Amino acid sequence: MDAVIFDMDGVVVDSERYWVPMQNEHLLPRTTGVDVASADEITGMASDDIYRYLDAEYGTQVTESEFLALFDDLAVRVYGEKVALIDGFESLVGALRERGSGIGLASSARTDWIGIVLERFDIRDEFDVVVSAEDIAEEGKPKPGIYLHTIRSLSVLPEDCVVVEDSSPGVRAAKAAETYCIGFENSSAGNQDLSAADTTVRNPAELRTRLLSSCSSQS
Repeated sequence: MDAVIFDMDGVVVDSERYWVPMQNEHLLPRTTGVDVASADEITGMASDDIYRYLDAEYGTQVTESEFLALFDDLAVRVYGEKVALIDGFESLVGALRERGSGIGLASSARTDWIGIVLERFDIRDEFDVVVSAEDIAEEGKPKPGIYLHTIRSLSVLPEDCVVVEDSSPGVRAAKAAETYCIGFENSSAGNQDLSAADTTVRNPAELRTRLLSSCSSQS
């Protein structure tokens, strides 16, 4: 494999453990009412896609601009104060570099939220390409546009890419882009259907083993 593309939430940082309860306790009750929608339904989706989904499925009690402002307030707290890098992430990227793999980040998070993570943990230079859902004209995950854009930016072919995802929309997007997808089982992400992934791993150690075996050394 020539390149590895990581999702951010739940794969690079442990944000799902904070996002899921904050969405269930603060975001969703204000948006659709108490005990109407669940964070399981929206994990992996871009914030504007989440609003459209909630409005179509349940009806909303706030405007889109009010929803996005609330989402942004929560995001600054999650990414700026709470999250940590997934165990061994920087070491994993270093090992992939030694094998000649390109490294991409493709996230449904907004560009400024991604920036908070990259700056806070000083990992901007770990990635050859960073793509937010805001960077593409197409719909976000589960549509494949964000992965197709990232693949083109890495100058590789879809069949030569491994994508690491922890959400059902993300896995579906990766497979629609015709990549090899590793589903990262993340209990904090709620009830996510990863069955479309080519394989699944249960922890960072398994992910490291699977990725390094997939990415052959290139001289």
